[in-house]
Amino acid sequence: DGSLRTVIQEVGISNGLAWSEDGKTMYYIDSTPRQMYRFDFDGSTGKIGNKTVFIDNSGKSMPEFGLPDGMTLDTEGNAWVANFFSRKVVKYSTKTGEPMQSVEFPATRITSCCFGGKGLDELYVTTSAYEATEEEMKEFPLSGSLFRVKGLGVKGFPANVYEGSLTVQ
Repeated sequence: DGSLRTVIQEVGISNGLAWSEDGKTMYYIDSTPRQMYRFDFDGSTGKIGNKTVFIDNSGKSMPEFGLPDGMTLDTEGNAWVANFFSRKVVKYSTKTGEPMQSVEFPATRITSCCFGGKGLDELYVTTSAYEATEEEMKEFPLSGSLFRVKGLGVKGFPANVYEGSLTVQ
């Protein structure tokens, strides 16, 4: 119906958002506590419930795990998470929350990722140079670039497109 409703409040830095292929699970990132959540999702009502932390990087090394930022899912159901400050995108199992693979970039701040290309088998990764120091920019001059990663052996889903209008309630 195009109405706008609040479904999660008291968030530090709202970031990655993705749904399982069957549409019954919503994945969400709040970067401030460095956690990723899983919710039950009812597509007919838009309601979420049963919030669980499925990835918790709060006690882990910032250089290795960074701040979870943008995210996408592959067709195998795994979460690919851009990690600000770590220079990596990390592939996590959505079943166990364990890291499975990582891709490192020649940039300081990894912001988001999505699958693209003709076969949706290329991972596109955005980075930022925002507030990067002069020293960081000398070491990582490609910060603030868009990267394409080929050969990961996985595919993503086509983009979800909303074609309605919005009204605020």
